[in-house]
Amino acid sequence: MLYTLRSMLHTRSGVMRIGFGFGVARAGPSAAPPVVSSVRFEQLPNSNIVEIAYDLSDADGDNEFTVTFEVSTDGGRTWGIKPERWSGDAGNGVKAGRGRRIAWDAYGDCGRLRSSRVKIRVLADDGRLPKVKPKPKPRPEPKPQPQPPSPASPRAMKFLRPNAQGYEEDL
Repeated sequence: MLYTLRSMLHTRSGVMRIGFGFGVARAGPSAAPPVVSSVRFEQLPNSNIVEIAYDLSDADGDNEFTVTFEVSTDGGRTWGIKPERWSGDAGNGVKAGRGRRIAWDAYGDCGRLRSSRVKIRVLADDGRLPKVKPKPKPRPEPKPQPQPPSPASPRAMKFLRPNAQGYEEDL
């Protein structure tokens, strides 16, 4: 489900206000994917902590998930902030349910956010994705090395011997 982001940063004070993010779930082709919905976040008053709330469910009945989240400051074009300073319902072993919460120390991870286009996406994985190895980068073809000139075979060389008329072939 995709939720568009409303105003997140108060333009005068630079304080992050209530916003809406979106969730992404990953699952294998035969499995029902986990569903992340109702993603919302706000900066707690007089704090650098951003509280992220979301609901997590799964039609297969899976009850434990790996949950991560990412932050974009350009409206979702790129997701360059991978938060490391957080607590709550993220990481391994997160249970399905409503009102899951993550407390993120935004200032500790990336300093002051100066963007009116901040988005947060919550990702859930139920472990049913096949593990795909990344394709190795192809090695560049080696450049052909120039061959040094080979000396002519002694049998192919003709030796000349001086004589009274000039030079003659030496056999």
